[in-house]
Amino acid sequence: MEIKTRLQDLLETIQEDPKRLGCLVILGFLLFWILRGCIPGLGGNELPTEVIEKIQYSHINCIGTDETPLWPGDARMPECGQFVVELVKDGIVPNAEQGMGVTQAICYRITIDNPRWQTMGQTRHEVLWASHSYSKVAILQNGEWQTFPDEDKQDEQRWQVYGCPGEYASE
Repeated sequence: MEIKTRLQDLLETIQEDPKRLGCLVILGFLLFWILRGCIPGLGGNELPTEVIEKIQYSHINCIGTDETPLWPGDARMPECGQFVVELVKDGIVPNAEQGMGVTQAICYRITIDNPRWQTMGQTRHEVLWASHSYSKVAILQNGEWQTFPDEDKQDEQRWQVYGCPGEYASE
């Protein structure tokens, strides 16, 4: 009964002061927005952290501060590539794959922008950026996430085997 009376008191207070309701709703939204960055399950459709880390270590290139300066005494700032991941949907694990310990498949698209040097003869001249987009599949096999190197034919085959929606894309 005590919970019921407290709830009735709260409803009466909100009816008397609607600004308080607005403040509570805004405060609740801000709290959720802050917490979703800290708690992975609240973030919505995102890849597991292990997959993101594997993508970062295998696909991102950096040009470090120890690289050749453009002018004597003028060092270049380090630059690293960036990536954007779009989760497409969970894939369907075939029976044959289940027998090998695969329990989950995730279909995603990734766009990677990486820096590279443009050279004139032996001299590094300018940093250029190259962008590539891929359709990829990550699988959870025996409790560990597996990602695969960029191999168009194998990636396209995986896309079809795991029943990923839409067309396979590689640009």
